Amino acid sequence: MSLAETIAQLGGRSAVEQVAKQFGLPSSVTSQAVGMLLPSLSAGIAKNTQKEGGLGSLLSALASGNHSQYLEEPETLAATSTTEDGNNILGHVLGGKDASRAVASTVAGVLGIENDTVKKMLPVVAALAMGGLAKQAKSAGLSKESASGSGATDVLGQLAGMIDVKDAASILGKLF
Repeated sequence: MSLAETIAQLGGRSAVEQVAKQFGLPSSVTSQAVGMLLPSLSAGIAKNTQKEGGLGSLLSALASGNHSQYLEEPETLAATSTTEDGNNILGHVLGGKDASRAVASTVAGVLGIENDTVKKMLPVVAALAMGGLAKQAKSAGLSKESASGSGATDVLGQLAGMIDVKDAASILGKLF
């Protein structure tokens, strides 16, 4: 199951509606924006896991963080702490503000929405993406103990399919 499918199945509609409300956009546009942002985030996550220690850091963050709250309690997406968490995620995943700005600019241009809106939305979507990965990791049996053990390989295999997001916009577009 891809990351977009996980988000769509595990509270995606409520999460997208929360993000739409938060940024004053129609749900259908927000769904498209989220679907367009996920591939860049997924590519960044995949690239980051290739770096030394990157995989361990991701598994540790998924096992010890409370990222699943973003799907379980979508209202938490509006919290300042979510934006802070999302910015930290973006720093690891995309590597810097220039990359984040480029992604936001591309999505804003395609959808015809304000660039600043997408820039502010990006950390929230990053937190939501980690929420989807965390939920999948939990269902795969990842725990703090298994994050550093041999069980991590099994979990990684299941997460690898999620990180490949080709049809995220169409998957999330079916919500609305």
